[in-house]
Amino acid sequence: MREALNIFGRGKKKYLLASAVAAISLVAAFVYPGWRGSGPPPKTIGADSVKTGAELGQSGNMQDTGVRAGETGKDVLTLAPAHGQGVYTSDKLQAEYPFNALGLHWLGQAPAGASITAEVRFSQDGSSWGKWQQVGIDDDVPDFIDKTKSAGETVGELVFADKARFFQYRLNLKGNSSGQAPQVSRLTASYIDAKGYHQAPLSIAAIARRVAWMLSPPQASAEPGIISRAQWGADESLMTWTPEYAQPQKIIVHHTVTQDWDPDPAATVRSIYYYHAVSLGWGDIGYNYLIDPYGNVYEGRAGGASAPPGQSVIAGHCYGWNSGSIGIAALGDYDSTDITPAMYNAFVWLITQKANQFCINPQGSDYFVHYDPFNNYAPVGGNPPNILGHRDAYPTDCPGDMLYAHIPGFRADAAKNYRPTIRIVDQTPTTTTSNSRPLLYADFFGCSIANPASISMTLDGADVSAGSTRTITYASYRPPAPLAAGA
Repeated sequence: MREALNIFGRGKKKYLLASAVAAISLVAAFVYPGWRGSGPPPKTIGADSVKTGAELGQSGNMQDTGVRAGETGKDVLTLAPAHGQGVYTSDKLQAEYPFNALGLHWLGQAPAGASITAEVRFSQDGSSWGKWQQVGIDDDVPDFIDKTKSAGETVGELVFADKARFFQYRLNLKGNSSGQAPQVSRLTASYIDAKGYHQAPLSIAAIARRVAWMLSPPQASAEPGIISRAQWGADESLMTWTPEYAQPQKIIVHHTVTQDWDPDPAATVRSIYYYHAVSLGWGDIGYNYLIDPYGNVYEGRAGGASAPPGQSVIAGHCYGWNSGSIGIAALGDYDSTDITPAMYNAFVWLITQKANQFCINPQGSDYFVHYDPFNNYAPVGGNPPNILGHRDAYPTDCPGDMLYAHIPGFRADAAKNYRPTIRIVDQTPTTTTSNSRPLLYADFFGCSIANPASISMTLDGADVSAGSTRTITYASYRPPAPLAAGA
């Protein structure tokens, strides 16, 4: 009886605590109008299901595939002898909790002409299964990927599910004409819950999180019009990538190859963040900014607000081109689906903002040095467009045919409002030899001045007249002060 009373006592305390938190929540719903219908983004969690080559051989269905010792002595999944292609299908696997996204990434090799492709399917109950979905290859990677836990891996794009609890994958292996076969020595299935499926809405933890959200709203972005990391729910304890900075010269357009007309784009951003930062070990999300079909712009890579003047935080979205570029990703798959007008306008708005902030002429093709990942990271100089698609810099389909077709429009429309911002640092009046109007000193960061209307200005002591163009790396720029009325 005493033990029973102790148990009841503990249960009563828990009940009273839950009731108190629920009461606070109920009062808040009436006292704070913004409370109802909104709340904090759920905590994002994830886990990995890892199979070595030997473990793959101990489970699943082998169709013209098998396991043998690889070149390093470790067992690898490969084609069975005398077979040019084969399929490995995993067992039906159960996750620890429901999830909304899953990414496959594997360590292996495919000789020239050989290939490894992957598919995945999902189930909520383990009985009724969805269709097999192709896993695309993610080419949006950081330059330091070889120093992360995903070094050497083929990275699959996230595939999204609706509260799935079970998953199954299959690998399609194809050899080349010389009889060489691809090999897989390790495969990881990373599943992610960014929608809070793992936590009951009326649990004490969920209610307490909601109360804390109300009492301490998330900090807005330092950039007006952009949804901050805090607002979309970035767990900053997962951010382990120390920010680095460089002067941006290019803006690169991507697509995330995720769900079109996503009903919960913030959850997708959280999923990408967790996949990049934790599952792949990159330490943060790879893009500088993301845009959803409704025209919302999300802050991506952390550290942008603390960037030195004239510089931007280096992200991880285009191998060999990350330093000196800004990566903007469209949420969705735009290989055959067109972007929305709202997304188009958001791209133009953001490109215009960044072009003016960093003096990136939207219709220019300024000199740029990237690093060739296929040639020992050797520096390569050239004059690519200042606004370009991922496929212009790397052999990939990104950002999809339909989105890529809009890039000329982005350039033209952003150019209509291209008025670079010059930071005034010395307001000491001075004069030029050509006129007596007062001038101001200002910092100038690699800005291309094209057709500067009908004004004249002094650049490094030389007049820059209307219609001329001059680009420098760093110097003092002296724009003429406005003329008085009637002058």
